[in-house]
Amino acid sequence: MLGSLGADDNIRVNCIVPDFVATPDVYAYWESLTPDQRSLQGIPVRLTTVEEIATAVLRLATDDTLAGRVVVWWSDDQPRLIPWGDQGYVSLEPLKPALT
Repeated sequence: MLGSLGADDNIRVNCIVPDFVATPDVYAYWESLTPDQRSLQGIPVRLTTVEEIATAVLRLATDDTLAGRVVVWWSDDQPRLIPWGDQGYVSLEPLKPALT
């Protein structure tokens, strides 16, 4: 819905939907749990780092091919895009690595 703002009003709209990001409080809680406790509570084995989120934000802000996209990023998986026209999380497509 908001993706059309880019073409119409030169406003770029993107979204990142992470689950567990290793901010200090989240990391401290995560560290306090054993692997078994994490598993029982549905907490990921690995946390997405703040640096990874910052890199993704920068890419969304600068990569014209990603204008108007939603990135779903569960900590134990790679970031994925919600396909155009998908009304939810029916399917996710890989976010291809940035060209360097």
